[in-house]
Amino acid sequence: MKNIVSYDNIRDNADGSYSCRLSLGYKKDPKTGQQKQIKQVVTVTADNKEEALALLILEKRNLLSRFKSPTSSLTLSEVINRYYSAKRNLSPNSKSKDLYYRRIINNRFGDELIQKISSQDLFDFLSALENDGLGRTTLRNFRSALRKYFNFATRQKFVTENPMVQLFDYDIGNGDNPRKNKSETVSEEAKAAIRYIFKHKNCRSFSLELKLQILLSLDGCLRPTELYGLTWDNVNLEEGFMWVKQDLVVLTEKDAKELNLPRVSFKGTKTGGSERKLPLSKLTIDMLREFNDESIAFLARTGANNKENYLFFQRRLAKKGNDVNVASGSGLRTRLYKVSKYLQLKDMISPYDLRRLARTERENEMELRDRVNLYVIGHVKDNKTADPRYITTMYKSALQQHPIWEKLLYQIVGYDEHDKTFNKTSKQ
Repeated sequence: MKNIVSYDNIRDNADGSYSCRLSLGYKKDPKTGQQKQIKQVVTVTADNKEEALALLILEKRNLLSRFKSPTSSLTLSEVINRYYSAKRNLSPNSKSKDLYYRRIINNRFGDELIQKISSQDLFDFLSALENDGLGRTTLRNFRSALRKYFNFATRQKFVTENPMVQLFDYDIGNGDNPRKNKSETVSEEAKAAIRYIFKHKNCRSFSLELKLQILLSLDGCLRPTELYGLTWDNVNLEEGFMWVKQDLVVLTEKDAKELNLPRVSFKGTKTGGSERKLPLSKLTIDMLREFNDESIAFLARTGANNKENYLFFQRRLAKKGNDVNVASGSGLRTRLYKVSKYLQLKDMISPYDLRRLARTERENEMELRDRVNLYVIGHVKDNKTADPRYITTMYKSALQQHPIWEKLLYQIVGYDEHDKTFNKTSKQ
């Protein structure tokens, strides 16, 4: 009989163990498509050759069962590893954000066979997290992580049924992201914080750098990672535009080590449609020129180098003869938080709220066309920006509408264009 284990191909290792090279069938070669025999050497411990033969026959049955249905022996941990191996283009930031949820999910289910994990197990897990006091956003992220792992397992036929489907009607960890719904309520409080900052003269707490970061974030509806990904090469002061081309990625040392990635790096924008050329307001351009002079003077004074031409870099760590490090955004976040606390605002304003504010103001202005707004925000389809002509065309459209936005910007920061001063009240 074909592929039978026989005495003839069992080798006595003279140490109480016996080995046999077993044939497990055939698989197509992924390159040539030709059938290729799969063989595996198996070793068992036995008192004699007869016992070894019986053990080897049992072992071959198990191996054949796994070979014909290899997914039956996959643990959730192995499925998760396969998921991230398949998602090669997943950004470092996404991988880093997933680590927290991945660790806890692995601690609970990692060693369990994925086919044995039921919807009740998953519901009990989420309920236990809720009882521990985790917030709705965190619960939703746990649910989202489980859903993408099991969706992947279902698509790859590692499981016949997706247990997450049965949790569709349960509210736990379900619902909208409350942070995304913050856009409509944060506007006035964000304006109050911004005007408070701009009415003060440049000093350590309300520096030129801080004000410029706010202006750039508003002008371009920039994500914080896009803001700190800017270099002077991305800014044209003569023509008055910036070109958003990359994101800054900053990981913790622990996450960088676990993911085997550099702690600080740059990558392309969040999506292909996030790359964009955007007009700058006159106030922003003036502050950029002033900030450029200030940065050059600082580098000359300290003897440090800005080899990578970072727009924003860490000044506190600058040393003579050394290259400066790119700024990571903690300064902007800290200043916005302190102002929010001082003004006793209901919501603590974050760098991302600057993007939300700019987006809300643009969408509420009836004269600004939605097509241009989508481009400025960076929400167009990836395949459109693959054509350089699209960016050129949309930049021209954004430039035509820019005077309307510029008036909105002046109202947000409390700037009087005629007197060249910032109002000391929060009223428009």
